[in-house]
Amino acid sequence: LIANSPQIILSMIYMVFNNLCTTLFLAREWSSFATSRKPLRVSSPRGQQRSTYFLQIPYRFGLPLMAYWSLLHWLVSQSIFLVKVNWFEDVEDNTFTVVESLTSCGYSPAGMFLASIVAATLILSALGVGYFMHLDGNMPLVGSCSTAISAACHPPVDGADSLKPMKWGVVLDMDSDRKQGAAHISFSSGEVLPPIPGCYYS
Repeated sequence: LIANSPQIILSMIYMVFNNLCTTLFLAREWSSFATSRKPLRVSSPRGQQRSTYFLQIPYRFGLPLMAYWSLLHWLVSQSIFLVKVNWFEDVEDNTFTVVESLTSCGYSPAGMFLASIVAATLILSALGVGYFMHLDGNMPLVGSCSTAISAACHPPVDGADSLKPMKWGVVLDMDSDRKQGAAHISFSSGEVLPPIPGCYYS
């Protein structure tokens, strides 16, 4: 139990780390719709839609991340491990019997050193990605809040084709704008305009 406890702690850290990366790339994907028109990413794509990532983050980041964590788990298993030592006694006719047994935890300084290097590399990589990755456009951050996402998904009739590439911006629905007194911002497959600072939008 003691020898495997670091694996449990490492798995918990991985869940937090993976959630952080998923949230970061989710915000990046969301904000990119303000600057470029692209197909939606869905579980069951149709038309021009794209499929979701298997690991929920781009493969060029997800696959190295899984490789690093697998390596880190292996290095931790080589750093602290179970050791069992048996003492044998020659009784007669080359027959051996166990006279004493010792079970304990062993450790490897080399494994600990290499595991520390890999862990530090992961932490520095995460900090580097977070520092150098900038969100495009001026879309409000919504995270994974379904209410906020829903508020941005009410396009006009002529821009409601979700099978086509979509873009976020001020939709051109003059009749609706006159009734509400404010322009509307949404995803749309039709023409959209960039929002103007100081204007009110619904």
